[in-house]
Amino acid sequence: MLRIFKNYKETNKYQDILNKVYFEAISRINQKTADTDINLYFVTPKEIKKINSKTRNINAVTDVLSFPYTDLKVGVDFDVNNYVFEIDKSSSGFLLGEIFICLRRAKKQAKMYGHSFERELCFLLVHGILHLHGYDHIDKSDEEQMIKMQNVILNKLNITR
Repeated sequence: MLRIFKNYKETNKYQDILNKVYFEAISRINQKTADTDINLYFVTPKEIKKINSKTRNINAVTDVLSFPYTDLKVGVDFDVNNYVFEIDKSSSGFLLGEIFICLRRAKKQAKMYGHSFERELCFLLVHGILHLHGYDHIDKSDEEQMIKMQNVILNKLNITR
């Protein structure tokens, strides 16, 4: 389940598409993580800069930050049933991690890349979900793998530039 916190009026209308993106991403990445939860926070530039500074020692605004609660590896099955003690009793799901999206940065990037704010939010969510599942873009081959998966998920939902 995608749990959206600190929601703003401007993001309320995107909840349905963000949930569709979440379920498509989870099903594409690994079927065995279907009973997972992710906390999604929409934040201001000041908030994301503070989080980025504290957690990554980078004193700058960024678009999305992801914080996994487990160490998943790309291509390695993750079975939520192996984590019975970590399951949230209220939702019955395993809390996979948290994603923070800076709304102002998302708006700027949507304009810069020439696509909709909705598309940018969906892209940032997919990007964050992939990071929670062990994807990264540190080296070229990892980046290509991550971009390919992002495109597969977004294209399946017809969320294009």
